[in-house]
Amino acid sequence: APAKYPHPRYVGPELGAFDPRSVHDFNVTGGARALQLEECGHGVSAIVRRVYVGGLSCAIKVPRTANDYTLIQREFQLMRSLADCKHIVHVLGWRRGIVMEYMPHSLLVFLNLILSFPGRRQLSRGQRVWIIRALLLALGALHEKRYVHRDVKAENILVAVSRCPSCMPVGTYCEECRVQSKLTDFADAVEIPQHCTWHPAGDLVGTRPYTAPEIEARLPFSYAADLWSVGVLAVELRNMSLPTEPKDVAIAQGYLPLRPDGATGGPVKLVTVERPKNRETAPGLRKLIDACLQIDWRMRPTVAEALELIDNDFAE
Repeated sequence: APAKYPHPRYVGPELGAFDPRSVHDFNVTGGARALQLEECGHGVSAIVRRVYVGGLSCAIKVPRTANDYTLIQREFQLMRSLADCKHIVHVLGWRRGIVMEYMPHSLLVFLNLILSFPGRRQLSRGQRVWIIRALLLALGALHEKRYVHRDVKAENILVAVSRCPSCMPVGTYCEECRVQSKLTDFADAVEIPQHCTWHPAGDLVGTRPYTAPEIEARLPFSYAADLWSVGVLAVELRNMSLPTEPKDVAIAQGYLPLRPDGATGGPVKLVTVERPKNRETAPGLRKLIDACLQIDWRMRPTVAEALELIDNDFAE
């Protein structure tokens, strides 16, 4: 039997009952009145709620405290600069927080839904490719702006599913349903300094086991840190479960991230990633996982190289 998937960390609108006590009136841009509905996400610095305004269902991300206001405003400016990328959540405006398009589920919640249906335990090959490819295109747009996301994970990928004709009447999902996914939550994104290809060492940011080894060790990092997270997510989509918990790796084995100047650092805690063993795993996906999960970040692929590998899923 497949391993039990982690319980969702928040409840989406289609999974929880409506609570009338959470309804508030407030003004959105243009003077339109809105109903603030259920909470659909929260983090250290912000809370995300669904709102209904002018016939449109959207989401608003508001800072928890006054000290978080600058952080959320910086995220808003970055997301506005990425408006041309259709694989990143679209920003609609600002009203005491980021007003953005609403998508019903995170990828984490969607995977739990898949496992809850009798006889359905996997995403289809096409659905995995759509999700990973959309993520890579979103990261490509972000990296062009010289930013590293640092917190790529299933919770920060939002999905909307177009049900096929057979699933529409019964409200389920199958391999024929179309999955649209978009990257969100850029609060931890940092800019790579001009004339550099890496960012100086900083505080530990991210979520295990998605965090790249060099970030885990508080060493300098590059865009390749996001590619490590892509590799972990690809394993998660194939196995329908997260890899095992991190464990210590001995220095004698030499599994240490390298600094840009070639010096080694560590020891660090690395995630033990079990590669998919199922023969149905496409060769392109296996190659992508192996390439992204290189301990030495200089050996990981760029977004363009990773896209070439995932596009080979249907060519091979």
